[in-house]
Amino acid sequence: MVPPTITSFSPVSGAQGSNVVITGTGFFAPATVSFNGVNAPAFTIISPTQINVTVPSNATSGKITVTNSIGSATSAATFYVTPFISAINPTSGNPGTTITLTGTNLNNSTVRFNSTNVTPVTNSNTTITAVVPAMAPGAVNVSVVNPGGTSNSRTFTVTSPVVLDEIVASANIAGQLILLKGSNLLGASKVTFGAVQANVLTNTSTVVTALIPASLPVGNYTVRVETSNGISNGKPFDCLSVQNPNTGGVTLVNGSVVTPPGNFVPPVSNQWSNNAASSEKFFLEETTFNSPTGTLSVEYSIDFNTVASGTGFYDKPNNYIEFTLAGVRYVGIWTPRNAFNDGFDDYCVYHLTLISAESGKQLELNVNVFGPCE
Repeated sequence: MVPPTITSFSPVSGAQGSNVVITGTGFFAPATVSFNGVNAPAFTIISPTQINVTVPSNATSGKITVTNSIGSATSAATFYVTPFISAINPTSGNPGTTITLTGTNLNNSTVRFNSTNVTPVTNSNTTITAVVPAMAPGAVNVSVVNPGGTSNSRTFTVTSPVVLDEIVASANIAGQLILLKGSNLLGASKVTFGAVQANVLTNTSTVVTALIPASLPVGNYTVRVETSNGISNGKPFDCLSVQNPNTGGVTLVNGSVVTPPGNFVPPVSNQWSNNAASSEKFFLEETTFNSPTGTLSVEYSIDFNTVASGTGFYDKPNNYIEFTLAGVRYVGIWTPRNAFNDGFDDYCVYHLTLISAESGKQLELNVNVFGPCE
């Protein structure tokens, strides 16, 4: 009997549970075989020059060692265990999101998103962090590649980025309503002014409303919107001590003030009017604004869908409106309705909340629609 020697092994890499043939001399029982110090419970001595061994389930990349009663031998080459991904977190996000992969034999790896290779931010045997590259929205296969081969894949869903385009108004006093325009904003859970979080009132895919924190000190802030798909870019906001004035000559008269509940996107009618004097009165009919002094300048088209042909009632699915009146731009949201009876018939009262893009002043307009609230 002689101590063992290892001259080669084949294949040079493989997954846990795969078979490896070790070639050498001095292979006889009793013997042990280990991969980077992890004993292999399943192996067969085919001959004094060959061993067939199953890679242990907890093996890591490293040298192979064979031991008999006389001595031991360690391979000159490294056996690389194929990486395995057990989990990915998060499972969705927009490009730029940092993901964490956990598993085994992940060290010395490149992360692959479909066919796009990314260098990890951090990399250990059990954990990898990487940044999602610029990719089209949809499901992608995420795997890792290292000298042990290509791992299994996990699915990551690339979402559209959360984009903040505009704040209305970009300068206002604390405690006021603020409206944020952008894309992929649905499900907004946070609006932050620097490190100060605001109370989110409503949100759609393109519009989020919130209250400027009442305790926000006067100063300059970067505002961001956070959803389950990620955090938006930042836009500047000035918290003022005194609200800016409107330069336009029209004063809109407030109706009853209401606070919209979270995620409420109510229906609207085909005609809206304020409670101002006739010289200042205006109304909306389908996609046209009219006033005694002429048609208003509509900055954005209004998406109405007819509920029933000929009824004159419409739905406003995106909960948003924008127009210019007497040189001042207004944006608005539809807010909850309530019913009343004037003794002659049932009416349904709707509310339109407007924000001046110039001053941030909030206006509440009402419209009475004939018929019950259904």
